Formats: sequence, structure tokens, C-alpha cells
Amino acid sequence: MLILFQNRGLAFLFLLFVVLPGCVAVGPLSPKKLKSDKNIVVRGESFTEDVDLTEILEFSPSVPGVMKAVVHGNLVFEKCNFYQFVTHAKKDGKEYVVEFKGDLVFDECLFRDTVNFDYLTVNGDFYAGKSEFMGPADFNYTWFKGRNTLFSNSVFYQDARFNKTIFENRAHFFKAGFKKAALFQAAVFKGRAFWGAATFDGYAEFAQSRFLQDLNMSKSRLNDRSNFGGMYVVMDAIFNNMHFEKMADFSKCVFFQSPEFSDTEFKEGQKGVNEE
Repeated sequence: MLILFQNRGLAFLFLLFVVLPGCVAVGPLSPKKLKSDKNIVVRGESFTEDVDLTEILEFSPSVPGVMKAVVHGNLVFEKCNFYQFVTHAKKDGKEYVVEFKGDLVFDECLFRDTVNFDYLTVNGDFYAGKSEFMGPADFNYTWFKGRNTLFSNSVFYQDARFNKTIFENRAHFFKAGFKKAALFQAAVFKGRAFWGAATFDGYAEFAQSRFLQDLNMSKSRLNDRSNFGGMYVVMDAIFNNMHFEKMADFSKCVFFQSPEFSDTEFKEGQKGVNEE
């Protein structure tokens, strides 16, 4: 479980020494370490090979056609460099998926190539603050079940895909940067979702997404087309002080509260904002 502090360094120290009691700093990952129930911390490691958990972990049948591996301890990476990081694969006619019972943390990490976290389940908190994703980042159908899911201050240089992803509680994308497409089609946010001061340089897709609590995108900037069509927001929908450089589509949205667009600029226009 992560507890939010204004001081990020203090928050991370709290995570390591209070939330993760008994965790041990280790070197490179190994099958033996991951298969144990102990908490693992990896600091300052540069991985020269891909980290593919579908090749490291032991899998067993879950439902027909699906093999699952479970990591019981918390896994923390601090200031590490990766090439590919993979938790999902299709092979031999079967789907291989991974579930983390505890927290999964990437603090100030660099991913040089593809990240494939499709169908991942994280029962604890997920943290990827101040991290850089140089290749495509796939989180489709991922299930974040912890109290907090954080991508604050992280940058995605290629497409970031969160289609049909479920966020059980708070989702934080504060000051996140999306250089290419940011795809959240049909994603479900059951807790508060915060994109304050985020930057979208590529196409932004939130069509058919569901927000069961507050959505706040204030002070964000969207420099390409954006699609919010059919979005569903149960509580406050706040789009104040935003800048939309290209056409923004809000058609067929369902807002249970009146959405806020104070001091927001639509440079090429919008669809649906004033619909009754």
C-alpha cells in the first residue's frame, strides 16, 4: 500500500521501510528470487537482457486457455534501466498472464523498448513515478486493484495503451507526458482520476470510458485531436484551464454533474460540450 506524501522522497522511504518490512535489496532478478514469497528491492540495476516474466515464472492453468503465475511478495525497482519488460504472452495456443499479490513499483526507471503489461493484475499499489517509456507501453485489460495507481511525472514517448483497463481506486497521471497516442478506450476508473497538468502531444482517446467518481484534467494541454465520445462520469468532471489545440469530441457523453470548462480554450472547436 502506498501512502501519498507531498515529498516524493519521503513517500518512497516510507514505502521501503514501513510498508515493506523485511524487504531485502538484491541485484539482478532471478527465478529463485521471484518465486519466493519475500519482498524484493532492486536499485540502480541496468538490465542487459529483456525481463520476460513469462519465461521466468512457473505457470499453472487458471481458466481454459489461460496459464497464470503469481508473485506473492512486493517487487520494487528504483532507478533501474530495462529493455523490454514483459508480463504477458501468447504461445502454444495459450495466454500467459501474471498476478502480483503485493505492490509493483518502478521509481524513476527507464524502459528502452516495449513494455507489455497486458492482462496484468496488481492487488497492491502500482507506482511508476518519474519513469520514461521509450517504446510502446501496453496496459490493455490490466487490473489495478490497489489503493493507488500512479504514473505521475512519467513520459511515454510512443503509444501508451490502457484500453479496457480497470482502476479500482485512485489513478494519478499528474504532469504525465504522452508524446504519441494516449489510448484509454473503454477504461474503467472506480476511484478518483487525476490528470492535472498532463500533456498530450498525440491523439488522446477516452471514448466509452467510465468514471465512477471524480475526473479532473485541469491545466492539461492536448495538442492533437481528442475523443471523449460516450464518456460516462458519475461525479465531478473538471476540465478547467485546459487547452485543446485540435478538435475535441465530447458527443454523447453522460455527466451526472454539470461538467466544468472554466477558462478552457478549444482552438479548432469542439463537439458535444453544450449538449443538453
